[in-house]
Amino acid sequence: MSFAGVSRHVGVLEAAGLIRREVRGREHWLSVRPEGFRYAERWIAQQTTFWSDRADALTERLQRKKGHR
Repeated sequence: MSFAGVSRHVGVLEAAGLIRREVRGREHWLSVRPEGFRYAERWIAQQTTFWSDRADALTERLQRKKGHR
């Protein structure tokens, strides 16, 4: 992967609040921000629940429709 590619990925992770970057001279030190991951985990759980509920509703609807044939 090119330096530019790595830099873009690091920038996205930093913007998302998942990592923190500290520049020391020419070096860039990266650290994980656990609070960013906790927020991401909550969001993923909400999305999982949302889509799981819709999939369950679709399954029920299709089963009812199949029973009417």
